[in-house]
Amino acid sequence: MKKLYYTLVLALVLISSTLQAQTWSKLTVDFDSNFYDVSFVNTNVGYVSGDNGQVFKTTNGGFSWTRQNTGVSEGLASIQFLNENVGYAASGFFQDYATIVKTVNGGFSWSKANLPSNKTGGGMWFINQNVGLYAYADSLYGTSTIVRTTNGGDTWTQVYLGEGWISYFSFPTETVGYATVNNGTILKTTDGGASWNVLNLGSILWGSGISFYSENVGLVGGQPKSGSKTTIYTTTNGGSSWNPIETNGMIFKIAHANVNNIYALSVDNLGKGFMIKSEDGGVTWDMDDVEETQLRGIQFVSSTIGYAVGAEGVIIKYAKNAAISKVDNVLNTTIFPNPASDFIYIRVNEYVGSNNQMNIYNCNGELVCTKNLLFALQDVDVSDLNQGVYFVQIVNEKSSEWHKIWVVR
Repeated sequence: MKKLYYTLVLALVLISSTLQAQTWSKLTVDFDSNFYDVSFVNTNVGYVSGDNGQVFKTTNGGFSWTRQNTGVSEGLASIQFLNENVGYAASGFFQDYATIVKTVNGGFSWSKANLPSNKTGGGMWFINQNVGLYAYADSLYGTSTIVRTTNGGDTWTQVYLGEGWISYFSFPTETVGYATVNNGTILKTTDGGASWNVLNLGSILWGSGISFYSENVGLVGGQPKSGSKTTIYTTTNGGSSWNPIETNGMIFKIAHANVNNIYALSVDNLGKGFMIKSEDGGVTWDMDDVEETQLRGIQFVSSTIGYAVGAEGVIIKYAKNAAISKVDNVLNTTIFPNPASDFIYIRVNEYVGSNNQMNIYNCNGELVCTKNLLFALQDVDVSDLNQGVYFVQIVNEKSSEWHKIWVVR
């Protein structure tokens, strides 16, 4: 028995250490739309936006998605939900007209904001359900306007007018916020977007990705000027001074998992995309092991759960503490139904006697259920488990295998 115990412990340690380096997994979806942004309000409920006014919603952490009818045809480059019911999506590409749509019932219906019809869409950010900012421009390198609403998009007031296309906002607090511009500057507000000041970024030609963890600590990325390799600037004093960081490619999206762990989406001169990560607050960066090369949006729900989306319906999920995400099938075991709600049935096709044991772990690596498998086909009650992803281990003295299951409610 002691030998079996140590065998199980060793197996879990080896699998866990292997999978810690493989924290991103691709979710299965049934559509090939190009996605540009993602917004989760908790670990289960989230939304993605993309081409032709498309928005999709999940209520089970990405296992399944349903399309929302927004009523618009513009590409929706930004999406932000303040809670499970209230959310906004906006165009943000220089080929699309300025458009914002809003829902107050979790995407069941959408309404369109009253904005100028001949402008180019830019960045969007809502500080709360009522107060939000949106940028639009005359052209890609023309004059940009930031408008502000305090009544959930019913009316808008101009709060800034200046040169350059404003692509993204980041508000770490309700009063302090930042915005990137494609002319080597960024904008800062300390009054909730009612007024803006210009900060110089130096060698970045096209400011794009931006993420502030607090009102003073953040970073900005973009495309470097000719002859420069600086693609990221970090600050710890609210933009009073900046530290230049050299990385490869052009940074266009940045997301904090926590103050130290940061992820950025980048693209090289040939248009191939890749993900880089920092574990020291942005000082040093390494390539992340992600196969998808056309990612366009990224968000972290918490320090351990994140999502990224991209071209052709790609949605990938980050689960740092998932002790098991690799599926082996040494014993030729079948588990059904999957997804399940009340019971799963385990058939060990290469049945070797009464020493098979089943263990179920949640995404945090915690053991939530265990059972001895006394028969070649046996039922397991999962009705007490919360909705989500679980990992089933089938083990005996000779071998061990893993399966991933979904529990739905």
